[in-house]
Amino acid sequence: MSMMRKWFSGRSDCVSAQPGSEYGSGIRDTSYHARIAELEHQIMESKRRIAEYQKVIDDSRAASGYDDCDVDELQCRIDELEKSLYDCDVMSDRYDMIQEEIEILQHRINQIEDSRDDDTYCSEDDDTYSGICQLYDDHHYDYDDHCYDDHQLYDDHHYDDR
Repeated sequence: MSMMRKWFSGRSDCVSAQPGSEYGSGIRDTSYHARIAELEHQIMESKRRIAEYQKVIDDSRAASGYDDCDVDELQCRIDELEKSLYDCDVMSDRYDMIQEEIEILQHRINQIEDSRDDDTYCSEDDDTYSGICQLYDDHHYDYDDHCYDDHQLYDDHHYDDR
């Protein structure tokens, strides 16, 4: 019946339920387009962040060869990273990643300098220091992990009752 009514009324099917019209889904054109624009902006922002993170990841992969670098090269890389910190927002993840890489590089510099100090005092060619170096290597431990209670340095039983 409704088909016959439509046929005789002369209306076309195009008038019924168009997407984005008030008659169809109830969505107004302005709010629909505003939401689309907002989502497109979020997508672009996400792509920008992904590109930033990818750059940091690529830089850190290139930095994985730090074992072969000397102190000057590492210090140059730290200087570059510190310059890039000025362009970052302090609250961003990128800022934290750069800070982390700087700490890793500084730790590596400290390791290189410590090994140089050990090599200076403990030369393999020098027979005078070879015994001392072996003794140092055998008994080297971290004093922070050492427990003073084991030696009863703070034991109350050693005090005189005067």
